[in-house]
Amino acid sequence: MVLGVSPALVAQTAPSAAFATGWGPHLGLTVNPDQFHFGLHLQSGAIGTGISWRPNFDLGIGDGVTVAAVNLEVIRRFPVSPNDWAPFVGGGIGANFNEHDTPRYAGNADGLGSNFETGVGFNLIAGFERNLGGESIFAEARLGLIDAPGLKITVGWTMFR
Repeated sequence: MVLGVSPALVAQTAPSAAFATGWGPHLGLTVNPDQFHFGLHLQSGAIGTGISWRPNFDLGIGDGVTVAAVNLEVIRRFPVSPNDWAPFVGGGIGANFNEHDTPRYAGNADGLGSNFETGVGFNLIAGFERNLGGESIFAEARLGLIDAPGLKITVGWTMFR
């Protein structure tokens, strides 16, 4: 017996939240390490009342280290009138890849040190977003826990398809 699924049936039943509804650049400043960071984010459709996925990639430069971060985050927006700044909160998990300018463990017996480390961290997010009619801008503060940068202050622009 052969089972088949019509692509049209899958398209009709798949939730629209699984697909990105927008994307855009963001940039800002990081504390601990002290860096300038920039990156890209995706914005999903709603997966619940005011809730959406916002995965993103950041690259931080400065303070003797380069940090690449891949974050999977959920954002909860609170409704306000369309022309106002809407508050949001969120959080997520991220993988952080750090490359130090100088070996961190140069005092090892072999004289060789590792200048690369990885870690998994968690982010708590609070910010404001303004809808610009098909696009939006946002400003946020992201508090890093465990192996994540301490604080990121970020502004971004989301362009919708």
